[in-house]
Amino acid sequence: MKITKFLLRKIKFEREALGCENATKIDQELSATATHAKEGNNFKINIRVLGKLGEGEEQRDLFNIEFEYSVDYEITDEERKIKDKRTLAGDIVEELYNNELRKKIREFYNESGLNGIEPLEF
Repeated sequence: MKITKFLLRKIKFEREALGCENATKIDQELSATATHAKEGNNFKINIRVLGKLGEGEEQRDLFNIEFEYSVDYEITDEERKIKDKRTLAGDIVEELYNNELRKKIREFYNESGLNGIEPLEF
C-alpha cells in the first residue's frame, strides 16, 4: 500500500482554556476515523488530538484539534487479498500521522507556548 496523494481539507482548532503556555506536561488523546469512498481508492480521514492539563478532578481540556484529509492510495492485488478496509485504513492513518501530522501538531504546540512537548507516538 502506498499513499499517492493527500489533501488537507480542513483544520478545526478550539482552545478551551487559557494557561497552557509553558506547561511541561499535558495529557494527549488521539482518535481517528476513516470512511472509504464508494468507488476508487480513497479514504476521508478525520484525526483528532485532545490536550488536557492537570490531574484528577483538577484536569481540564486545553485544546481540541481536528484534521480532515482526503487520501488516495495504491494497493497491489496481493495486499488487497490480505488487508480488509479496516486494516488498510489503520495503515494509512499511521503513515499520515507519522509523516505529516506530527510535524503540524508540533508547530501548533510551539505556537501555543508548549515548547518541548512532543506529539504522541502512533
